[in-house]
Amino acid sequence: MINVTALAMPLLLFSGQAVIILFIALALATLPSCFRKPRHFSAIQFLANNAASFLIFLAVASAMWSVNSAETLSNLAMAAALSACCLVGWYGVMQQAKVEKKPLSNLSPAAVAALAIALIYMTADHLTDFSISLWLRELLGFGTENIRQPQDKGTAIFIMLFPVFWRLLSTKARLLITPLALAAFITHPMQAAQLAAVAMIFTALGIVYAPRLIKHAVPMGIFVLLWLSPFIFFYATQYDWSGLPESWMFRVDMWKSATHLIFERPLMGYGFGTSRLVEQTLGMDVAFQLHPHNGFLQLWVELGSLGAFAASIMLLPIKTALNERSYHTNRLLLCTLSGWATFTLVSFGLWQTWWLATLFLTALIYATCYHHERSEK
Repeated sequence: MINVTALAMPLLLFSGQAVIILFIALALATLPSCFRKPRHFSAIQFLANNAASFLIFLAVASAMWSVNSAETLSNLAMAAALSACCLVGWYGVMQQAKVEKKPLSNLSPAAVAALAIALIYMTADHLTDFSISLWLRELLGFGTENIRQPQDKGTAIFIMLFPVFWRLLSTKARLLITPLALAAFITHPMQAAQLAAVAMIFTALGIVYAPRLIKHAVPMGIFVLLWLSPFIFFYATQYDWSGLPESWMFRVDMWKSATHLIFERPLMGYGFGTSRLVEQTLGMDVAFQLHPHNGFLQLWVELGSLGAFAASIMLLPIKTALNERSYHTNRLLLCTLSGWATFTLVSFGLWQTWWLATLFLTALIYATCYHHERSEK
């Protein structure tokens, strides 16, 4: 699964649809493994399944008070379909790991070459203002309309999975990939990607120099952002940020509008997946561009405090996983969590299909890492 994802990385840079197709294909490929032996629930799986059930119940119920029930149910159907694929993949990975009982091996030479090609292409494309990417997208039949940063989806999945790739690289491969990765992200015009990479680097430094502190700081920081984002951004947006770049000023306007909406309906929100419709439906001057570009605020706008409560429950399996004795995988997961929190804080919408597929694919790969690391003991 990890080798296939690395091999596909050059293609994933072109389209979010490629990310979705890869995730569904890998998840369904594990289906035969699900029937090899009786399934047993671990504490993590029990929490994850109950949390997912609660969130689905909340999303369905939100259709009753949503500003657009049809939009809520449409988004829910899409999220439920991807969640079902993830559940199949989770069981398949678990059963396969029980049967194989062997540690993970290093990435194949072909996978390392694919990562190197993807990074070289990213750097060259950044230096030519995406002209290479747009030409290749037209050549391969991908759309080019409304494309501002053609690589944002591939960049996100690369950053989320880079800790896993790094662990499975040989020393020589690391000497090749490290400078290429630095060049790609130093030249990257997507500031959210640069911030995510920096956050992961600081997390890695924390793992080296203060492992006990960072183990608790990352999940606690996410929990604080989850519950206090409406208040943090309400007061932060009261200041004059006119010196910021235009893209960040636009974000500040969206965050300000989002906090106002949150305080109008703090308990229930406006309905699952309805951020893009609030302005049209309510006739309000809300500067949203599909979503508030802040997943924590989007959750509060759509599902209110009940959604924050559901998300808190869904964080419990991650906290439980960090408490288990999977030393190497825990360190990788902390880095990925800091990257995810950065993207969620300043960029992607919660229910974007390709982003959900990225998160679910990342979850499957980490499930693989956990099960195989246990087999090493």
